[in-house]
Amino acid sequence: MYKLYHFLISQWKFLAFFCLISTISLNGYSQQQNIVSGAVVDSADAVPLIGVSVTIQGTKKVVLTDAKGRFTLTAPANTNLVFQYIGFFTKVVNIGTSTNISVELASSTQTLGEVVVVAFGTQKKESVTGAINSIQTKEIKQSPAANLAVTLAGRLPGLTSIQKSGEPGRDFTQLFIRGQGTVNAQSPIVLVDGIERDLTYIDPNEVESVTILKDASSTAIFGVRGANGVILVVTKRGTSEKPSINFSTETGLQDFTRKLQPVNSFDFATLRNLAQKNDGLGPAFSQFALDNFKSGADPLRFPNTDWRKLLMKDYSSQSRYNLNVSGASKAMKYFINAGFLDQGGQFNTESGLNYDPSFSLSRYNFRSNIDVQLNKSLKAFLNVAGYLEKQNMPGGVLRTFGNRNAQLAGESTADFIFTFMNDMNATDPGPLTPDGQV
Repeated sequence: MYKLYHFLISQWKFLAFFCLISTISLNGYSQQQNIVSGAVVDSADAVPLIGVSVTIQGTKKVVLTDAKGRFTLTAPANTNLVFQYIGFFTKVVNIGTSTNISVELASSTQTLGEVVVVAFGTQKKESVTGAINSIQTKEIKQSPAANLAVTLAGRLPGLTSIQKSGEPGRDFTQLFIRGQGTVNAQSPIVLVDGIERDLTYIDPNEVESVTILKDASSTAIFGVRGANGVILVVTKRGTSEKPSINFSTETGLQDFTRKLQPVNSFDFATLRNLAQKNDGLGPAFSQFALDNFKSGADPLRFPNTDWRKLLMKDYSSQSRYNLNVSGASKAMKYFINAGFLDQGGQFNTESGLNYDPSFSLSRYNFRSNIDVQLNKSLKAFLNVAGYLEKQNMPGGVLRTFGNRNAQLAGESTADFIFTFMNDMNATDPGPLTPDGQV
């Protein structure tokens, strides 16, 4: 009985101590909570803002301002409050120990005054109701691609681009807006200054903006031709009163995004013997051959040919040069642009021949945009553009090599070379001896 009494006393003391500590902790926590009130106004004219979202940073506790722009909430001292409102910049305010604060939000609607290109003309963003996205010159020139269509990849929401080849002159890009809307003609209409053209042959340096029209309301004027969307390209025109001359040059190196790593001759021979054994056949390579492939003592009879390194370069070069002149006066505006693109191929070629077996592309672009104000109500313009392209690609004999003529229908020369390279093994002798002779 005595032991039970002491046990109950000790348990009661522990329970009382626990309750006391809990009460102190709760009181301490509640004492740190402050009732914070305040008002949110427009920084431009001090007009109260209704419905501003006020959030305690790091929590999900949110209140909204009332008709007078006022709010009230409970928050600990030194808390950050996040103020968010459509058309205004988000603002984070530390309340410190204050219980009454005043917050001013700055308008971000200046972007709504920007002009965007629509079907036949321009509109301010604030009056556009259709699904439209656009990018400007600065964003276009960030990607040093060989053609304009490639530079649009990943820059416009809803635009899908598919590039099936990187071969110079054959890097055509398929563009789709919000997928494929029709069975046959699946590509969107491309209009350059109102004229239907191909994006591939346009110099990115002569482009002012690219706009895509995605939904029915924005493409309605095009009828059924706009079923797959519309891409509007606007080229540069003269703006400044003083003549401006700009010259730019870009030089870079190109490489494959991924390179296959072929097995060496010893591994290939070992795996080939294993395959033969699994099929119940004799070995394709003797032990003597395996030993020589492994040691590399006789590379002439037992080679270790790296066909990828033999047929392909580590990298190729690409250069672009651009010169433009622009200006304006009261009666006339002008923009003149000339560009040159030189792109090399990735395949190794023999030098000293009386012909060029390499892959290469040289393209000259020219554009002249002239606007003349004839009188107050009459304006004339002249847009002249063109390009001259030279594409070099080995062909002829390669396309009728062996019995692959029928299989090469519709294939490019690069497709054939890759197929040939994949069919060759490291145990096959290359065109050169180990000392580099033919």
